[in-house]
Amino acid sequence: GPTHQPVEMLLSLRSMPNVLTLRPCDSNEVSGAYRVAMANRKRPSVIALSRQGVPNHPGSGIDKVDKGAYTLHEAPETGKALQLILVASGSEVGLCVQVAKLLEESGVRVRVVSMPCWELFDEQSVDYRKTVFPKGIPVLAVEAATMEGWSKYCHAIVGMEGFGASGPAKDLHKKFGFTVDNVVARAKSVMDFYSKGEEVPWLMNRP
Repeated sequence: GPTHQPVEMLLSLRSMPNVLTLRPCDSNEVSGAYRVAMANRKRPSVIALSRQGVPNHPGSGIDKVDKGAYTLHEAPETGKALQLILVASGSEVGLCVQVAKLLEESGVRVRVVSMPCWELFDEQSVDYRKTVFPKGIPVLAVEAATMEGWSKYCHAIVGMEGFGASGPAKDLHKKFGFTVDNVVARAKSVMDFYSKGEEVPWLMNRP
């Protein structure tokens, strides 16, 4: 109901021991999520699906879900260093791809990481995790849920600070900032912050 649109449910599920929480971004990842669930017979899997229509992304893949997170989109190599990583799960991955393409038009080199499953990503080797989130690159996460928990992967987040609301999806996206314009503005502010000499913490560089 309008008094409590849950924003904490994903974090609650992700906090449960021995449970895989998967939030796929398209039909390829949905197939991958079911495959992961069938392969993990000794721990439950929760697959969180969107009611929204979402496109299939060229960089997604069934096998890629096994890693928990992977590079879904990256601007072509131009000799320019990577400047920003956008990471998301579910339907917000499509939003990040739109944002990346708009930033690329202005000369910013961006990577989009799809992260359908925190638990599977945390089980990967440190070397693999460092290839997804390399040293010196600021990371902005986007997820229509509580922001808690994302700080172990990103330096800033576009997320929910309070309960949701009832209404058409388009209106709610605008109300809570899940729009291309807002995410672009947040991305630029993150890049500007670190361009002034602030060191970008390498969150993957730990035991």
